[in-house]
Amino acid sequence: MRYRNQSLKFILAPALFSVLLLAGVVSLASPAGEDTWPDHTRANIIAQVIWIADGDTIVIDTGKPAGGAAYHLIDGIPIYRYERVRFVGGINTPEIWGRPAGEPEAYAYEAKWANWRLLAGREVRLEIRPERPRDGFGRLLAYVYVEYAGEWIMVNAELIRRGLGELNPRFHLPEDRYYEYLWQMQIEALVARQGVWGRFPEILTMEDLIADPVKYMEEAVTIRFIVTETRAGRRRRPGLYIHGESPREFNFRLLIPEKRLSQFEQIGMGRNFWQAGMEVTVTGVVVWDRGLFINLESPLQIDGVILPVHRAERAVPTTQQHQPVQFADPNLELVIRETIGRPSGPIYRDDLIGVTFFAAEGRNITDLAGIEHLVDLRVLHLARNHIQDLTPLAALVNLQELVLSRNQVSDLTPLTTLTRLRYLSLGVNRIYDLSPLAALTQLEELSLIRNRITDLTPLAKLTKLRSLVLSVNQISDLAPLAKLSQLTQLYAAENQIGDVSSLATLTRLRQLDLRDNDVNDIVALAGLTELTHLQLIDNQISDIAPLSALVELRVLHLCRNPVAVVEPLSRLVRLEELLLGWTGVSDIRPLAGLTELRRLNLGWNRISDISPLSALERLEQLWLYWNQIEDITALENLLRLEQLALRSNQITEIATLAGLVRLEWLGLAMNRVTDITALAGLTRIRELSLSYNQITDITPLADNIGLATGDTIFLGNNPLDRTPGSPTAEVINELLRRGVSVR
Repeated sequence: MRYRNQSLKFILAPALFSVLLLAGVVSLASPAGEDTWPDHTRANIIAQVIWIADGDTIVIDTGKPAGGAAYHLIDGIPIYRYERVRFVGGINTPEIWGRPAGEPEAYAYEAKWANWRLLAGREVRLEIRPERPRDGFGRLLAYVYVEYAGEWIMVNAELIRRGLGELNPRFHLPEDRYYEYLWQMQIEALVARQGVWGRFPEILTMEDLIADPVKYMEEAVTIRFIVTETRAGRRRRPGLYIHGESPREFNFRLLIPEKRLSQFEQIGMGRNFWQAGMEVTVTGVVVWDRGLFINLESPLQIDGVILPVHRAERAVPTTQQHQPVQFADPNLELVIRETIGRPSGPIYRDDLIGVTFFAAEGRNITDLAGIEHLVDLRVLHLARNHIQDLTPLAALVNLQELVLSRNQVSDLTPLTTLTRLRYLSLGVNRIYDLSPLAALTQLEELSLIRNRITDLTPLAKLTKLRSLVLSVNQISDLAPLAKLSQLTQLYAAENQIGDVSSLATLTRLRQLDLRDNDVNDIVALAGLTELTHLQLIDNQISDIAPLSALVELRVLHLCRNPVAVVEPLSRLVRLEELLLGWTGVSDIRPLAGLTELRRLNLGWNRISDISPLSALERLEQLWLYWNQIEDITALENLLRLEQLALRSNQITEIATLAGLVRLEWLGLAMNRVTDITALAGLTRIRELSLSYNQITDITPLADNIGLATGDTIFLGNNPLDRTPGSPTAEVINELLRRGVSVR
């Protein structure tokens, strides 16, 4: 995550600074137990995403039910081939068709695009809540997971973390499994002023706030003020009120809710810490409740504190001494006992001899003290815990594989002794400095996704690396990687990379991910002729001529680049998947010879003539939404198509579709269609979108004998006569009797 105002420094009293540093601060809102951490292994549905409706709704393909059944039965829940999925957990992203007058809400397209970038065409796993699997619209309610550069991400939480959605308190309920985790993601987005929280990024004074309180009402702000007093909250809002210096009629105050006070107490900011005269800087949402009011739900919201000069220093508790084979953390001890088969009684060193594999993922471990006695370990998995201090690992010199992803690690110094490591996963931590890794010259695979890394210099001598994951950091310079000639996989998405010239020497690369960077010149990629997968989404690339030499490519993603001219792609005849959405392309003739294509995305462009697609007979998925297409006769030979998106064009005639009998998902919304006779014979259709057309007769839908239980049809905003007894009403009633959802 990229933090704002990185150059701004606040003054903290030495005692408080020490406590904050030792506590790690961010850990305070960590989930309390293993069940509150997202875990893709709990997912019970595997599917492919075929459509992104908006920031929090997708369409999935779950595969054909076995034995010709109408649906899959998963944990007692009927799951149909094509399902609309609404992200659960209280997330609400901005609406594209917002109010008033159908105007998009702020960040609506950003949310949809982020969702698209994470999920479009990807295999996902869905965790369904059995107690409420669907909403009132029939959509599946799910936590959605996707694998991203070797790490599984819960997309619901990721959108919250990026500030592209908010948690609706009506639906974000404490009984939800991931309540605390999603709440922390929102706090992180708030304090980093991401997305919807970033309208007013400057630091306000109290004078700024009271000069125009309406301007800042229900907005995220950072404000600096002087504490005047503290008071205990009453029954209506129990907790601790911290009053700020403000005119009486504005009555500015913070509230630390009672249920959050323990987190502040852990870092010495409990009830007795706050006192008159402090200068405090906090980030939160301003509301009016008998005055100006900010809810302070996490220590992360405190940007700085200047303490009064005469504040007494706090004593630092001493650390209890432990016996050599005792474990400071009971959760770690429990897993040790499970591993060695000793449920009770003392644990002796002899019990630990010969243990070569140890896994304690998601076990709420905070302290590793004692693990240093497992000296024979070769493989150690500790992902999804709350570990900060790695010191006990320094003694495990035989380790070859170490997984520490999704913890709270910042200092890697203890790893310098682990020179036999071949595989190291450190994703989703708080790592800035990679210097300790310079000694690990036997490493072959290294994952550093989602940390705070800027300098890759310590990796320059890790010449045995074959796979390197650097996505979601703050990296701008790839030069230190120039000599890593054994690399076959490099993932560096979501950084600040502009210059890729250093990659020219990495001629063994087969997979390269540079999504969401600042790249404009890709000449250096021309020599990477072994590439089979290349992702360049969301950069500034206009000239793609260097790609013409990459004839081994099977997958190429170029969305959100100002490409316009695609002639260099004509030589890439082995391509099976090509994404060219949001590029400004109008002439697609160079694609006519790419006859191995299975998936092609040309959405959000300026295409009017699709005749070059007529020879692409292997296509199974084709997206042509938001273009200027009138004539679709070129599609008549694409008999393998299963999914076809034609939304938002200028299509009037769809007779060509009658022969595409394999179609299972068809999007025709927002066109000029009047006659849907061609749809009567498309008996495999599971979801059909016809909204916003000029259709008056829907009889062909009743004639389609394949439409049955679990199928969905969207008919909104057509000039249909729905009065009782009308032909339209009769058809809708017939479809409803069959179990079809008509919307």
